[in-house]
Amino acid sequence: MFLPGINRMALLLAAVLVVGCEAAGPDVRMVPGAGEWIPARVLILPATAAGNAVPVARALPDGLASPTASEAAGRTTEALERALKEGATLASVSRAESFSRTPTAALAGQIGRQYLESRTVDPQLVRSLAGELDADAVLLTALLRYGPEVEGDVQQMQQSAQTKVGSSNLAISSATSRAVVYFNAHLRCALVRLSDGAVVWDAAIREHRKRSLIRETTQDVVIHDAVGKLLTAFPWRKTGGEAGAASGK
Repeated sequence: MFLPGINRMALLLAAVLVVGCEAAGPDVRMVPGAGEWIPARVLILPATAAGNAVPVARALPDGLASPTASEAAGRTTEALERALKEGATLASVSRAESFSRTPTAALAGQIGRQYLESRTVDPQLVRSLAGELDADAVLLTALLRYGPEVEGDVQQMQQSAQTKVGSSNLAISSATSRAVVYFNAHLRCALVRLSDGAVVWDAAIREHRKRSLIRETTQDVVIHDAVGKLLTAFPWRKTGGEAGAASGK
């Protein structure tokens, strides 16, 4: 539920979450007529991670490690910046690496936590931030899940063989274990207009994908794919020809 300042805009459900892990599409909310407003300068605020966003490392195979919450938030923000620069019709997209004024950083953090906890923002707080930023809108990101985890019990694999010792046949068996790893990327983003504090676009995506060396399924691949799916519902995205030209194709 959105705060009164946003309730008046009667957010429209534009898409629904499709059941499934890899096939899930973005869950999108848009203000009617949002596409008629064209943002030129968008500032990506640092992603805000939930307290349990990064799964607790348990029996991860060698070569895999859980990121810190800060690393998870940073990689998510980087993926969003790259995707917006490549695929959005925005004159300027940049990350807010740091703020020169501590009160500004505190205000941005408060807005980020509010969006994380309630999927809402207080328009008055956003308008207070507007005078400090050289942008038309800010992109808020709530990081709900990120990183590898082992699901369920470690799979047990039984192997048997026959061998001959002298004149006797002996049965030899051995048990080995294999960790089944899944990568997570569960986030939602909101584009908030600074002039009035309105959430003009809000979308969520969840990727939960089994690790595969054959298909090159890694955490980087999963967050890249999740962000790509999220931005298919972004109203201010380039057409196929424009996107191809931007990528050098």
